[in-house]
Amino acid sequence: MIFAEIISSTDNLNLVYSKMITDVTSLIEKFPYRLKRVKHKKTDWITNDFIALTYKRDKAVKLAQKTKLTSDITFAKNLKNECKKLSKKLKKQYFDTELKNCKQNPKKGWKIINNFLPNKGSNKNCVEKILVDNSPVTNKLDISNHFNSFYIKNIDDAYSKNDFKFPNMYDDFITTLLNASDSEDTTNHFNFHPITNDYTLKLLSSIKAATPGHKSIPYKFIEIILNEFATMLTHLINRCLEEAIFPDSLKQALVTPLHKGGEKEAVTNYRPVSILPNISKIFERVMALGRSNKTIHK
Repeated sequence: MIFAEIISSTDNLNLVYSKMITDVTSLIEKFPYRLKRVKHKKTDWITNDFIALTYKRDKAVKLAQKTKLTSDITFAKNLKNECKKLSKKLKKQYFDTELKNCKQNPKKGWKIINNFLPNKGSNKNCVEKILVDNSPVTNKLDISNHFNSFYIKNIDDAYSKNDFKFPNMYDDFITTLLNASDSEDTTNHFNFHPITNDYTLKLLSSIKAATPGHKSIPYKFIEIILNEFATMLTHLINRCLEEAIFPDSLKQALVTPLHKGGEKEAVTNYRPVSILPNISKIFERVMALGRSNKTIHK
């Protein structure tokens, strides 16, 4: 059964979204894709002399590994040291010149500095240990559960102190919409219309290749099946607009604790950062377009 038939045969749009994700995920499992590193352009501070020296060094290292002779090993070590010294010298000259040229452009200056700093890796936000009642906790599942309990408790405390008035805000918002629907003023009206496949393609192309989020699809794979996926997503979004339903899976986020400062073992020194599914961003843009009273259908 094709996706268009599935979406028209059921009223459970949560099931439809799960079916779409399951079908695409099964494709990834059957036809795994592999990212290939593309050769980047030469770094600006690298000169032809430095390239020639690195070739000479690599050749000497291979020879030393093959012959095991002391003289060859010493020669390879000396070339390694020369490469290190020359790279430091060239980097210093390059960045000194670049920073002097962008004194009036702080944004460009910080970009240069960030490019110079070493990459800290993808696990920089990984929490290895926390303290609970002065006892160390290192099990990742236990750490996640403690963070979850801590953040939920903060929300409950905020409600009990009446710091937030979400229910009242929600009631006021709905009342405003209902009143607006009865008035001739269309300023606050929602004006949703079925979207086209071309518009979905445009939105998908604007997604950044970041973390896909909970129960979603990596953008690198979406690029491979872009046209087919856009067709499925267009059907789903139009049904959601028609039924006024937002899939439950798109409301779920991956929450990462981000260290604010202070002791890294203290849970209170972390703030939660939520990563929503990348597909939810497409829905949000369609909703924002409807809120702005623009039409996108022909």
